[in-house]
Amino acid sequence: MKKLEETKKEREKAFLVGVIKSNKQDVEAELAELTRLVETAGADVVAQTYQLIREVTPATLIGSGKVEEIKEIITELGANLVVVDANLSGSQQ
Repeated sequence: MKKLEETKKEREKAFLVGVIKSNKQDVEAELAELTRLVETAGADVVAQTYQLIREVTPATLIGSGKVEEIKEIITELGANLVVVDANLSGSQQ
């Protein structure tokens, strides 16, 4: 009989990006819900940020400066997953 080998899959490291469209949105509650969803899906949240959007930037949604900031953070933390709390167009993915 063949012995089954146990493989341990390393959990993904997620960086969360909250997209806030109004000052009236509860940023903490939005990010807490997103955290629960990501953890339920099997990833570890390593950091999070949010961006208040008054106008959607077609190419990046959150603006190129915020994208650069996120790139630096995920590189530093070793995150391999970015979860954005918004619908992204094909060019924004």
